[in-house]
Amino acid sequence: VRADPVVPRETLLEAVRNWQDRAGALNGIGWTYSLADVSSQTGATEVDAYPSLYADGALRVSFAIRMQSARMISRDIDRILAQANMPAGVTIEPSGYLPLYVRMMDLIVSSQIWGFGLALATVIGALLLLFRSVGLALVAVPANLIPVAIVLGFMALAGISLDVATVTIAAVVLGIAVDDSVFFLDAFQRARRRGLREPDAIRAAIRTVGASMLLTTLVLVMGFLACAFADIKSVALFGTLLSLAMTTAVMADLTLLPALLVSPMRRRSGERPRSRPEIEGAGNA
Repeated sequence: VRADPVVPRETLLEAVRNWQDRAGALNGIGWTYSLADVSSQTGATEVDAYPSLYADGALRVSFAIRMQSARMISRDIDRILAQANMPAGVTIEPSGYLPLYVRMMDLIVSSQIWGFGLALATVIGALLLLFRSVGLALVAVPANLIPVAIVLGFMALAGISLDVATVTIAAVVLGIAVDDSVFFLDAFQRARRRGLREPDAIRAAIRTVGASMLLTTLVLVMGFLACAFADIKSVALFGTLLSLAMTTAVMADLTLLPALLVSPMRRRSGERPRSRPEIEGAGNA
């Protein structure tokens, strides 16, 4: 709390004392302490005797709240500030660890949202360069976004809040899920070049890379599941969520992706099935 020099000290202390009484009566707010409590208990009015409570021209008022998610902490801070009724010339500025934590989490979440969008654009661009096909690049997008949606939905249902570890889940899941899509689409494209029709090319791709995709996913899932037994909660959640994401990713690549490859959407996006003579060069003499 910062006050202009013209504000009488007793007026300031009385306003702070009333603020503490109102905020302390709120549900979820614990103890509160300031120089106003010291002056009311001892009758002291000289703040210079209490440098830890009145320093740098600011009167420090402490409130105790539960350690919870950043969103709930921000809500409690707003509730506390709403109870302040200070005289003219007095301003209030939240400080300390909790406001810093809320600000830090806001920055992390916003940067991860931007980073996920950049990662998605990069993945689509890489698929376009790799396969030189708009249709193949577009059908890979739903199969890679579904694992992300399932993991975020599971977090919401389970009440898992975003923190420094779990906030990176979306981008990490996208990076892992696209690997299986690339393997499958490469095998599918090679089968098509051999002249196989789309359903036959899908079966050939599953026979070629399906087992290796399942085995690789199993190894990764078992490795990350080891993190589920960590004593640090964020590490345990990170390993559990990644295991769920990799499981759903391989399922989407082996079920949804083949269905999208034979859907009309791919042809409308510019992908045209080539005839067998064009592929095999039967028209050349």
